[in-house]
Amino acid sequence: MKRLKTLLNLLLVPFVFLMHFSLFASLRTYLLRISLVLIAIIATPAYVHAEGSPGGDTGGTLPSSNNPTVWITPISKTITEGNSGEQTVTVQIEIDQCPDTADIKIQVQTDGSSATSSAGDYKWDRKYITFSKDTCNKTQSFSVIVYGDTDIEKDEEFYIRIYDSGTDNSQDFTWGDIDTTVYITNDDEGADLRMSKIADKDFYIKDDTVTYTLRARNLGPSPSKIHVVDSLPAGLSFISVTDSRYDFSCSQSGGTIECEGPRIFTIDMEVRITINAKVTADVYTTITNTATVDSPNALIDPDTSNNTDSVTIDVNVPGGRDVVDIVKTVDNDYTPGR
Repeated sequence: MKRLKTLLNLLLVPFVFLMHFSLFASLRTYLLRISLVLIAIIATPAYVHAEGSPGGDTGGTLPSSNNPTVWITPISKTITEGNSGEQTVTVQIEIDQCPDTADIKIQVQTDGSSATSSAGDYKWDRKYITFSKDTCNKTQSFSVIVYGDTDIEKDEEFYIRIYDSGTDNSQDFTWGDIDTTVYITNDDEGADLRMSKIADKDFYIKDDTVTYTLRARNLGPSPSKIHVVDSLPAGLSFISVTDSRYDFSCSQSGGTIECEGPRIFTIDMEVRITINAKVTADVYTTITNTATVDSPNALIDPDTSNNTDSVTIDVNVPGGRDVVDIVKTVDNDYTPGR
């Protein structure tokens, strides 16, 4: 294209010279028309194709979009739950420079983890925001409501995340941090659960019945459900189990006794559990049996050192004395006086 324009410039000079000095008006008119065409061609700017694009001219490149970075901040946030009402968690979605080719469209929404909207921990929400190439607000906000309660539970968390919501592919952009983790700190007091366990005696013999009495107690300060587990060790065979509370029950499978129910135990309230087992171990054996209590509703226990108790029994012969086998040998060939 550049060479063609140079050639036309050279041709234009003689045409203009002949036009002024021609004796014939018709020839001057013809030369004038040719000159105007050459001038129009020379004055028209050349279209330069992007490198590698159709047209073959690689003398320059077409403008392309810039590449802004989009992120969410902060990357984590902690909030104390409270016993009632609502609290607000606010995050920002930011961009470091405005797009220059097309609007950048972002979806921001909540996603559950150990905390969920269905359980009433927070209000599920979604929002669409736009970083416009015409009027760009580089920081935009998104807020979530967190609900307070008096449920006794462990600390929980959920996420606020950002997604591409259909940005025109002519506009490039890069992701920074794409989620905020919201930690909900439980401020309800925990319950100190205590297990105690005894056997009806210390010494047993094979085929005896041993009776264990378990007492699971809530020392407070908060009310809690109670969950008890007792796995019978080798040397004992399950016979039966009973409990002392309404809305609380026990079951057994494979020698493991498990007890729980919907009943809420307030401070100093306890349940007694009686387990009967048959001694199947051989003589001269000790058997240790352990029981554990915890909160099935994931309540925080301020002292877990008293959640377990064990009892050791001895398996012996009747009366607790060892058996001595006496063997008497008689010599029938003995003759007195010999």
